[in-house]
Amino acid sequence: MMIRKQIPHERIRAAAGVKLISIICVILLFACNKKAAESNYLKKDTTVFVDKVNTKDKAKIEESLLELDLNNQNERTIEEYKLYIDNAKIIQEDLSIKSIDVLEKLIPRNDQEFLCFYSLSYPKSGNIKLYNKLNTLFFDSALNDKGELLELFSNLSEFVDVEYAESFFDEIDLIVNRNPTKFCEIFKNLSKISQLRLIEKKDVCINK
Repeated sequence: MMIRKQIPHERIRAAAGVKLISIICVILLFACNKKAAESNYLKKDTTVFVDKVNTKDKAKIEESLLELDLNNQNERTIEEYKLYIDNAKIIQEDLSIKSIDVLEKLIPRNDQEFLCFYSLSYPKSGNIKLYNKLNTLFFDSALNDKGELLELFSNLSEFVDVEYAESFFDEIDLIVNRNPTKFCEIFKNLSKISQLRLIEKKDVCINK
């Protein structure tokens, strides 16, 4: 009578473990390949989208900045403002003092928007070229009393601080001296904080 040789339980468990590990490895390999394929597809799709945007008429992108009613600017969200900034990065070469409606969209209206705008000056993550250009256009437009820029620029007084404030108030002096009558007209429309920070500039209104 033949006696069947029994396989120790340890060998059975080891064999099952090896088989389980093999199955897991196959699943992980399949998942990684699928993820890589999806990533390549998305990357390709995004690249195509950027190429399309860059080849489109930039006037269309500029029009997208003007969709929101200017009378409701204070109601816009920070996400909308960030979108304006992102679009401005695409059309920055075409921005000029003639782009008054666009500049009125891009100038910050509150502290969150100002921080977003100021982040363009960061060396690694910002866009210093666009930051400098917008600063220049904001000032030049306010100095020459274009659109609502004089009032909007003056109202930045509430948000500016530290480095930005150093040159900002020198620019305000130039704007007020160039446009005393207009400054006196818009002073009452400024925020309370801006009025307090610019109270000394109101001296030009005494004889107005």
